[in-house]
Amino acid sequence: MKAREGAAPATAATVTRANEGLGRTSQQMVTDRRERFAREATEWVSENEGAWSYMVRTARVYASQGRRFGMQELAEQVRRRDFTDSHGRTTKVNNNHVAALARLLMAEVPACRQLIERRTHAYDGLMG
Repeated sequence: MKAREGAAPATAATVTRANEGLGRTSQQMVTDRRERFAREATEWVSENEGAWSYMVRTARVYASQGRRFGMQELAEQVRRRDFTDSHGRTTKVNNNHVAALARLLMAEVPACRQLIERRTHAYDGLMG
């Protein structure tokens, strides 16, 4: 069967119908994912106390200097250091958690609110 020019692929229609069957809108799926990432970020903080303490200390130094920074920068610094989690494994920072970690950091170090770069406010209502 030849597809009409400009027509949506059949697989897209199939995916749309599959999502409708779940009874959730795409906005609800996005919200659910944000909530999951926020929960996972909070768990990450409790399991990676050394790395989190490093991030908080660094953020406080930056705040005292009035230096703007991004949470991704702190995540990269943690990746370059030798931190371990509460299970003795090498600390890993999931990029999906960076925005939520930024909100947690701002709650812990309020002076960072005006300095930390944020692209989205998706987590603002979910985090402390």
